This record gives sequence, structure tokens and C-alpha cells, in this order.
Amino acid sequence: MSKERDAIARHIARADRWQPTNSPALRKAPDAIQEWLAWPDSLTEKLATQLHGRVQIRVLSERRDRLMADERAHLAVVVRTARVREVQLEVHETGYVVARTVFPDSTARVMDQALCRLGNRSLGSLLFGAVRAPVRTREFLRLTPQAALWRVLHSSLPSGASHLWARRAVHLLDGEPLLVTEIFLARMFEMAPPNPAGGSFG
Repeated sequence: MSKERDAIARHIARADRWQPTNSPALRKAPDAIQEWLAWPDSLTEKLATQLHGRVQIRVLSERRDRLMADERAHLAVVVRTARVREVQLEVHETGYVVARTVFPDSTARVMDQALCRLGNRSLGSLLFGAVRAPVRTREFLRLTPQAALWRVLHSSLPSGASHLWARRAVHLLDGEPLLVTEIFLARMFEMAPPNPAGGSFG
């Protein structure tokens, strides 16, 4: 029984391990998914083009909350709580992506609190404006229900799915970090794959 538990623990650890989008590991994902995971420009704009419709941002939650340990490590911050914004990207009233953005107060201050007043506007309107926010890291994950991120967002994710694909990026706003994690819902890959030419991640 102990060996079985050890095997399950190793499986969970692998399932929760993020990989760089520029690593050979990306090629293990299905072809159509690879292109979305590595897409380097605004995801909101690409969805609008691909689906021939306006992307609507439905706010699921905006609050101050505890960061997951993995988020703290990836942001390289010592604070335990931060601003958390969770939204769903929809086209024609159908959801395609669930996104979670976390950032400390120091990031909100350099943006003159604009991050706290987004409402139903896209985060990309700030990250991909006239001055683009540099990206420190980009990663992807085959997300399973055992992962901490799934448990945090479970009420916004399909209950019957065995896994979903996710990506995340740390953007730097005047040197202050902001972590954006995007989870692709299964219907995303019923569309044609995107044109691989593009700019930055979001």
C-alpha cells in the first residue's frame, strides 16, 4: 500500500510541475494545444479574431487573498497575501478561458491602482498598451484535479474533466511583478489553431 501511495504522490508532483514554453517538453502536448500554450501575443485579441466576435470579460472574483506557495515563489515576493482577480473570457456568451491574476500592493501602486479598477476590461489593455510590460517567465502545465491551482479554481472549472491545459507568465510593471495564469477550457481546441506569427503573451 505504501508503494501505491508513493506512486500517487509522484504522479501529483509531476502533474503540478510547470515547464518553460520554450522547452522541448512543449512538444509532448497535442499539436493544436502547443500553439495556444506558446502564443506570444494578447490572447484576448487572438480569441476575438479567431471567433469573429468581441471578447467579454466576466469577473468571477476580485479580492485580497492568500497566495499559493507556488505563486509566492514564482513572483519572488515575501508577502503572503495579494490582490487576486479571477475572470472568464467569453465570446458569444461561451467561456473559453479562465484566468487568475495575482499581484502585490507594490505592483498596484506603480500602476496608480489601475489594476484594481479594471472591472470588466481586459488586463491586456494595460499589459499590451503603448508601453508593453516585459515578461520574466512563460510556462505551461497539464493541469489535473490534484493540482493546487485546480483546487483553488474548482468552482470555475468543468467538474468532469480529467485534465486541462494552462499557461502562466510573470509580467514586470516598472520592475514590479504580476502573475497571469490562463486555463484553456476544452472547447478552445474545437477551433482552428492560431496563426503562429505573433507578439507577446497575455
